[in-house]
Amino acid sequence: MSGAVMEDSYQISLQNIRHHSQHIHLGIETSFRNPGEVEVMFNQDSWHLAENDLLLTNANDVHTVKGHEDNVVLLLQIPLTSIEQLYQDIHVCYFDCHSSKEDNGLYLLFDQIRQLLAEILIAHYQEQDGSVLEINSLIYKLVTLLIRNFKTTHLGHNRFIEMKDDRIRDILTFIDKNYRKQMSFEEIAKR
Repeated sequence: MSGAVMEDSYQISLQNIRHHSQHIHLGIETSFRNPGEVEVMFNQDSWHLAENDLLLTNANDVHTVKGHEDNVVLLLQIPLTSIEQLYQDIHVCYFDCHSSKEDNGLYLLFDQIRQLLAEILIAHYQEQDGSVLEINSLIYKLVTLLIRNFKTTHLGHNRFIEMKDDRIRDILTFIDKNYRKQMSFEEIAKR
C-alpha cells in the first residue's frame, strides 16, 4: 500500500514500510502509525511506534525507518517553504512531538493532531471542489498547533539550521521539487 501523492504544499501517503534507508527532508514529516510496528532511528536514538503513535521528524533530521511486521503508516510531509511566507521563523523551529513519551497532559493535543491528519487524508482522496483550500487550511492549523505546543529551544544533533553551503540547500530544494519529473542530465545541468 504505497502511493505518495505530491502537491506543492504537502506530500501525503499511506505506506507499509519495510525499510527506508538513511535520508532527510527539507520539511517536517509527521508519522502516524496504525497496525504493526515501526522503528525510527535518529543517530543513536531509536523510537518504536506502537499503534496510534505519532512522531514528528524535524526538517533536516537524518533518520532511518524500519517496519517490523505488517504496518500502515500515514506520512505527511510539509515543506518549510510552504509555511515560511506566513511564519518566517519556521526554519529555526525544532519540534519535540512524540506521543509515546511520558504523557504530561498532552494526550488531547495528540488526539487533535490525529484528527487533523485523518481530515487531511480524507480531503486529499475525496478531491471535492475546494479540497485544496480545505487541505491547506488543515495543514496551517496543524503547524499552528505544533508551533504553540511542541516548539522547543533544543536543537537536534543533525540539524543543518544554517547550511553553510547555499548551493547544497539549492540542490536539495531542486531535488525535492522535481524528483517526480522526467528530466535528462542535460536539462538538470542547464539549471
